[in-house]
Amino acid sequence: LVVNGNLRLGLTLGGTGASTTFGTLTIDSGVIVKGNVVGGDSGASTVTLDTGSLSVSGKLGNNGGANDKPINTLNLTSGTLNLSLGTAGNPITPVCNANNLSVSAITLNLDGSGLSPGVIPVIKWYISGSFSGITYGTLPPKTFGYYSNSTDTLYLVITNVDAPKWSGRVNGNWDINTTANWIGGVSGAPATYQQVIVPGDAVLFDDTVTGTTTVNLTTTLSPAAIT
Repeated sequence: LVVNGNLRLGLTLGGTGASTTFGTLTIDSGVIVKGNVVGGDSGASTVTLDTGSLSVSGKLGNNGGANDKPINTLNLTSGTLNLSLGTAGNPITPVCNANNLSVSAITLNLDGSGLSPGVIPVIKWYISGSFSGITYGTLPPKTFGYYSNSTDTLYLVITNVDAPKWSGRVNGNWDINTTANWIGGVSGAPATYQQVIVPGDAVLFDDTVTGTTTVNLTTTLSPAAIT
């Protein structure tokens, strides 16, 4: 199932059921939501990841507007939860919001671009919950850090983003994930430019280049920043 926008659980526009309407989503295969998963008016909705995967490109349980509620009960029983941190840098509000969080055994993967060292709130519960049972999977390319939690919030602490620096060591081609004409700005290891989503890597050009300084743009490139 692919939802090309927001998935709202239990929204009722008027009618006698408006105050008590809620929705339930149970996942046992693969669901992709290219927007927010919102709890709806009543705040009593349930999402259960039994197996398979849930991929969300916005907020899981948005906690913003008047009709945007956290998921009331989020059951992460088994499978993979893929959360996108977006393209606008470090989010300042939790990506996932649930009143009651239950975790058995899931893998948590994060992606995003334009991130920088700092602390990102990833999952927050408001009434009850625990983060035990989460296996921490992949982070965005060239992003290094670790997870830490308070009583009710799971944080990603980004310690370093190894932005690529032009070296021109192979040739002059600036392409996507093909030619290692870059080195890690911190590690110094050979690297390729990554653009899994737009924008791609933030890149650096400076006077330490050891190869060619003539750069050939081989395709449409959208770096997060050029320094």
